[in-house]
Amino acid sequence: MNRSTPEQWLSAALELVVHEGASALTVEKLTSYVGRTKGSFYHHFQNLTAFKAALLEHIEEVGYRSVTRLADEALDPHERFARLADEVASGSPAFETALRGWASYDAEVASLLERMDDERLTYLQRLLSEVTGDSERGAQLARLTYAVYLGALQLRPAVSSSELRAMLAELQHLMSSEQDSP
Repeated sequence: MNRSTPEQWLSAALELVVHEGASALTVEKLTSYVGRTKGSFYHHFQNLTAFKAALLEHIEEVGYRSVTRLADEALDPHERFARLADEVASGSPAFETALRGWASYDAEVASLLERMDDERLTYLQRLLSEVTGDSERGAQLARLTYAVYLGALQLRPAVSSSELRAMLAELQHLMSSEQDSP
């Protein structure tokens, strides 16, 4: 039998939050979902509080840092935006929605989400200021782009990854064509 890793527990927790809500984050539910013992859980995490702290750090990593790292591999700001849009569209809209629901009743999660929103907007503002050559316009476009993303998460039926990718590409096209006009 393979040993479990902290990452397996954290990934399982993300799935549980999406499918059953944050109230499912109990040691019993997690061990049942992962198919491991409580001893295996406690081998990696001192207690549920330590697990939640690790989970919130993991959420920030997968929901912000790893996405921007991949985008930043491109030198051209237009290419960085395209990579960012591709990564965002490939993500889990169900998890982002579940996270926002969880934040509505958990202060720690709300604090994390506020920090992530700030980090995401700051990143977008910096990137779009570089794209447009105008920091004020970059700030406006960052908020517009983020509002499109958050709004797309709320639409029903759900926006597909390819549709979100197309929406973000259209925004990029509009930004670029306005730059090119006299």
